[in-house]
Amino acid sequence: MLKGLPEELRTNSLIVSEFFANEFANLKIVDHTDYLISAVFTELLIKKGQGGVYYPSVRTEGAGFNVAIHPDYVNSAMSLQAVGECTLYKKGKQILMDNDTFYILKDQTDTFKYQEIVDPAVRTGRETMLKILNGEIKI
Repeated sequence: MLKGLPEELRTNSLIVSEFFANEFANLKIVDHTDYLISAVFTELLIKKGQGGVYYPSVRTEGAGFNVAIHPDYVNSAMSLQAVGECTLYKKGKQILMDNDTFYILKDQTDTFKYQEIVDPAVRTGRETMLKILNGEIKI
């Protein structure tokens, strides 16, 4: 994307990009104002027509991603397609999540009729999750 640009513009673009990357990657969050620069940047993107931002999660050391979507975009461009319920299991610093139920909507007026997930490829089950947390099963 920067190919063909003058050297000074390429250098300055990389400096600005690195600055914003560091702001989104700030590990030392003490107060809500620590998000100010990334929040202002995101707001500028939204005013330019973007629906939000997608960025690596600092808290998971880049192992996951965060998505910040503006409510106006959600209301105008997105529709609910499916719903589900899950259980979060936590012991010390170990956190596991398991899928419990789901429902795929046919239209936006559907009443959710949750169906239990029984497929072991998608659901582990409470007994096994507790064994994993207690170290009886290694994953």
